[in-house]
Amino acid sequence: MMLSNEDYILIVDDIGPARQTVINILKVLGYPNVVEAVNGREALEKIQSNQNIGLVISDWKMPVMSGIDLLTQVRNSDNGANLPFLLLTSKNDVEDVALASDLGVTGYLVKPLDIKTFKSKLESLTASSPASELKEIIEEKNRLCAEGKFKEAGRLLLEFMQKNPDFESRICFEMGLMLEQEHKWTEAQKMVERALKKNSVMARAWHLMARLQGYQKKWDLALKSIQEAIDISAQNVDYRIFQGQVYLAGKQFVQARASFTTALNLAPKDSELKELICSIYLELDLVGQFIKDFEAILFPSLSGDTLNNMAVALRKRDNLGDALALYRQALKKDKDNPKILYNAAAAQDKAGNKAAALKYLTRALQIKPEFHEAETMMSRLTGVN
Repeated sequence: MMLSNEDYILIVDDIGPARQTVINILKVLGYPNVVEAVNGREALEKIQSNQNIGLVISDWKMPVMSGIDLLTQVRNSDNGANLPFLLLTSKNDVEDVALASDLGVTGYLVKPLDIKTFKSKLESLTASSPASELKEIIEEKNRLCAEGKFKEAGRLLLEFMQKNPDFESRICFEMGLMLEQEHKWTEAQKMVERALKKNSVMARAWHLMARLQGYQKKWDLALKSIQEAIDISAQNVDYRIFQGQVYLAGKQFVQARASFTTALNLAPKDSELKELICSIYLELDLVGQFIKDFEAILFPSLSGDTLNNMAVALRKRDNLGDALALYRQALKKDKDNPKILYNAAAAQDKAGNKAAALKYLTRALQIKPEFHEAETMMSRLTGVN
């Protein structure tokens, strides 16, 4: 998405004179169309209602919704993935910049504003700039990779890098991502090493390196790499989750719990994060460990389906007591779910509780009459075909 002089620019700052300073500079630079918002929430509403906004310039720290939270919301919205977004802030330390970079910020403007820097930043968003061309190249690369045209995508990236060597670290990172999709771990690792040699504080590259090492079960190296990412961007939830995942793979349960707990504290209202943590334990067949670590904290917020999946895993390990307890919790959340009712019946049957199994099956078939597996079990238990 390229910026033109006809686009509207949204200025987000809770301090009126600060907004006016930005507006005055924009007008001097030839950008007369502005929209104002006093916090991230109001800005989000204006972005959703105004399709002509071509750039967001937001302060970092604001009441109601901060600039970083606004950036997160915009990047997760249907029409905001490619919307240019500049953070206007007095902050300039590595951790804050790295976090914003990970979330997809386009660039930064450090207070007090310098008009030459401001002009240069806006020019970088026009159609003729290498930075804008890079955005288009990456979008095209992603499209080609989605179609399985990896050679064509790689050629596109390399041609751009030859013309714009200043972007070597970013291009090598994108090449690493592409090779990751192809499952070419060693080649991808070489590209990431090259990216990090040029830019050692690219947290996303350290995260990618850790993933590549994890695919190869090089857990110690993966832990070192993800720690590098965390040292650069300590507030990034994804990095904490991956760290916990690596610790789990290495059976370092105390450390895994600490990493996951940190992630939960960073995003306490993210219900999907809780489900994700549970799924990681499930994939590693560590349901019992999950119950031990997080039963009191996470169980009340888990969905019926997730509790059902956990119970199935326990049932397969013949841990019927805990499985049945989980099925009961799942049915409290979703009492008319035929899948949960059927699985609870299977557990009761395995435990020798025929009457309880029939009760669950009867209810499942009332809700879903053409439930073939439930019909088969019912016939077996009753002896009636």
